[in-house]
Amino acid sequence: MTISSHKPHPEAANPMIVHTCSLPFVMTNSFIAIAEDVLAVFFWIENPGLIIWNWKSGTLLVVSSIGILIERMRIDILQST
Repeated sequence: MTISSHKPHPEAANPMIVHTCSLPFVMTNSFIAIAEDVLAVFFWIENPGLIIWNWKSGTLLVVSSIGILIERMRIDILQST
């Protein structure tokens, strides 16, 4: 959906991105960011989490808790030095 017209975006493969999460928790806080062809949702349930899609193709790129992402980044940095 476009923000201005609330109609399906002509460059999106699907008019909506749906992610089903079967956690027994209620998501209380979230932040959405859109940059170029990337849509990111940062949220807090019990721990912080991050889900990233390519909104044009609908491809899910990342589903992770922030703790796991930070650890992966730290390992990547250590391996590259």
